[in-house]
This record gives sequence, C-alpha cells and structure tokens, in this order.
Amino acid sequence: MENVLPIQNDAMFHKSLKKLIKFYSVEKIRVKYSEYGAATKRRRLITIGFKDNDANEFINILEKKKKPCKTVGHVIKKFINMNEGEFPDHVWPNLKTIERYKNYYNTGKFGWYKLNFDEPAPSFGNIMKTYILHPLAGEGDFPYRVLSVREVMAIMGFPDNFIFPLKMGHTVKYQMIADAVSPFFSIACAEALHEMLEFE
Repeated sequence: MENVLPIQNDAMFHKSLKKLIKFYSVEKIRVKYSEYGAATKRRRLITIGFKDNDANEFINILEKKKKPCKTVGHVIKKFINMNEGEFPDHVWPNLKTIERYKNYYNTGKFGWYKLNFDEPAPSFGNIMKTYILHPLAGEGDFPYRVLSVREVMAIMGFPDNFIFPLKMGHTVKYQMIADAVSPFFSIACAEALHEMLEFE
C-alpha cells in the first residue's frame, strides 16, 4: 500500500495493521522516488505484507534496486523547444492570472515552486492547484507558464509512449499524475517481487 507519510499518525491505519499482523508479515518503509531514478524527491510510506514470506526480505531486495536520481533538466530538456501539442500530452493550461502570483515563488512555501534544472523536483500535487513553474518561465522569450502534462509525466518517470486519452482534460491528467506511484519505483517493486518468486 502506498500513501502519504502522515498516514502513520492515523488511528484507523494502526488499527488495520494490528489486524493484519495476525495473519501476515507486515513492514513499513519510507521511500523517496528520487532514490529509484525519478526526477522527483516525493516521499511516500509503503506498507508491505506477505502471507508466506518475510516482508523484510522484500525490503532488503528493494534497497538494492536504488539508482541515481535524474534532474528536472535531464528529463524535460527534450521538450524545451517544442511548441504546445507538438508531442503527445505536451499541453498546459492558459492561466491568465498566473503572473499575479510572481512574488509567491520567492517565499519557499510548499507548492510555490519555479523548478531548478539541476535538481530533482520537490514534491508537488496537481498543477492546476499548485501552479508549479517551468524552470525557464518568464525568461527571455520563454512563456511564463506552468509545467506541461508531459513534463510532469517525465519528472515522475512515465515513459514517452504513455499517452492519455485525447479528450481527457488538463485537470484530470494532472490529478492522475499527482496520485500516481512513480513508474521507476513500481518497476523496482516488480523486480524485487520477481526475485522473491524466482527463488522460492
């Protein structure tokens, strides 16, 4: 199970775990997607349960799947000179009021980010709610805009051949990415599980 870190303070979560540990080997780990190759520092709590295996065995294998993170620049540079719509899902909303909030990006508060090319992105949610800016926003002739759907997908680790249905709106696309587990971490989990099953 994947969830945000504060779920550790939820009484219902602990009540459910107490029931599960009677029948399963259950462990919790904190993960940062950047440690598995993604260009985002998003942190999540992962809860693992096995009926016939030790959950710690899975965690130990998963630890060996870690790899160097990518930077924002590394994953979005190919889209910099592309026009809107030139690549599938390389689209963004025309937020007419966005320039009113320029000063907010200097506060360092959660959600008010102009990303840095040379680092993984901080954790952020739905672009339609958080207005996360492209690293070049407002510089020279580059438009003052938020990240495109495709750029957010790249930061999370989705491959270029993953494409949303054409008629799906911006808000839904951004929300689905915000709610997703990074494919880099998903692949690491699948590989760890495969190793466990292979050696049974």
